[in-house]
Amino acid sequence: MVKRLAFFVDSLDGGGAERVMLNLANEYVKHGYKVDLVLARKQGDYLRDVDSGIRIIDLEATRFWTYFLPLIKYFRSEKPDVMLSATTILNLLAIMTKGLSRAKTHLVVSEHIDILSFANTGALQRSSVVKRFIGFLYPKADQIVAVSNGAAQSLSEFSGVPITKIKAIYNGVIDQHKIDLAKEKNDHPWFGPSQADEPVIVAVGRLQAQKDYPMLLKSFALVCEQRKAKLIILGEGELREELQNLAHELNISEHLSLHGFESNPFKFFANADVFALSSQYEGLPTVLIEALACGCPVVSTNCPSGPEEILEQGKFGALVKVGDERGFADALLAVLKLREESPQAIEKRQFDLMSHGQQFNVDNAFNEYSKVLGLTMNIKDSK
Repeated sequence: MVKRLAFFVDSLDGGGAERVMLNLANEYVKHGYKVDLVLARKQGDYLRDVDSGIRIIDLEATRFWTYFLPLIKYFRSEKPDVMLSATTILNLLAIMTKGLSRAKTHLVVSEHIDILSFANTGALQRSSVVKRFIGFLYPKADQIVAVSNGAAQSLSEFSGVPITKIKAIYNGVIDQHKIDLAKEKNDHPWFGPSQADEPVIVAVGRLQAQKDYPMLLKSFALVCEQRKAKLIILGEGELREELQNLAHELNISEHLSLHGFESNPFKFFANADVFALSSQYEGLPTVLIEALACGCPVVSTNCPSGPEEILEQGKFGALVKVGDERGFADALLAVLKLREESPQAIEKRQFDLMSHGQQFNVDNAFNEYSKVLGLTMNIKDSK
């Protein structure tokens, strides 16, 4: 009997958790499952990437209490065999509405952020209440997943849920399609032949406080004091105007491109001289993995959680203390200097990075998620 799988996310706006959930949903459709993508709101740039075999369920929910009735109705009418939800609030909603609907759905909840750091920044509203809810409700799910060992430890410390009840599964980020996307032509003018003497630094992510782009801009300004360089940031968000003003103050506006959302960041990774991750906290930053898989050297803050695990304590990229503008600038300068002085070393480094990035491929994640979702089919046996 073909099972019905439900993937519950807020929307398909351009975030890492949304990308990972969509990757999984698309993969399960390819393997013959009936898949529902249950969205609070049917919106977002990733809608274009939804497999035609997936049924989209639009709950049309805008506030916390408006989720309940549509989600209970979905559980009762569609009776999904399995549901995977992502992000804290939706996880709590899934657990509560499953209980209220008395559904027999096998429910797996997943955390994609270092929740302890998220709460400490004040970004998690009513964090003390959320903490108690997580501690009480998460154990009622059939399985709890975190996207890295660090994120799992953070969730346990924050909520009191025993670490033994949380399984770490790395995101499935890389497949052949992604590698092919890296080969697409990049028409951004800064990658043209006339710009060959100015290396390009690329950053990717929403323009929000978590990504700490002000620190990145200040570090980039320090780089520009010593050499020519360009910075492209792929992403959109509420801080665009603030970043534009800061760039003007730092006198780097002509060297900065706030490119906006980009559906194919791989062609930027493939052409960039270095990828920069300046975040204050993450869970398992998919863009860092994507850059590695394209052979792009990386400089990252050693934020909780993910970068240290991905880069193996600095073996595959520079790790810098969170908020360290000078240290981040020095790390960027070191990579750019090596690229110019030893292209052979960089070429070997790119091969090593691409090989390392393959451990985060979609096949591995598919197999691991199949186990926690109660689906015993192995991807290798299904082809």
